[in-house]
Amino acid sequence: MGIVHPRTLGNFARLLGKYVRDEHVMPLEEAVRWLTSLPAINHKLPKRSLLRLGYFADVVIIDPATIADKAPFADPFQYSVGVQYVLTNGKHTNVFPERSVDGHVHVIIGLKTQL
Repeated sequence: MGIVHPRTLGNFARLLGKYVRDEHVMPLEEAVRWLTSLPAINHKLPKRSLLRLGYFADVVIIDPATIADKAPFADPFQYSVGVQYVLTNGKHTNVFPERSVDGHVHVIIGLKTQL
């Protein structure tokens, strides 16, 4: 299969855990925009990425205290921690966090508490 980068499974968790919570490189609001509305606009996905009436209910609920990527280069197939629920169109996906259900990445971050 070749070499796989560790962020293959931990990109979102890395941004929210390391750069937002731990290192304060960017504010939470900007990180959420990077993960939600910015990709939806770039990929021209209508009615996605915002919590609005009439939009698809795509929601990711995280634990801000534990969100983290766990994959080192030596073992890149490690899932992130701190993602509690993934909903697509308002339904629980029963898939691992950060895995796409239909070939697109549709993410809204719903926070229990602030980072």
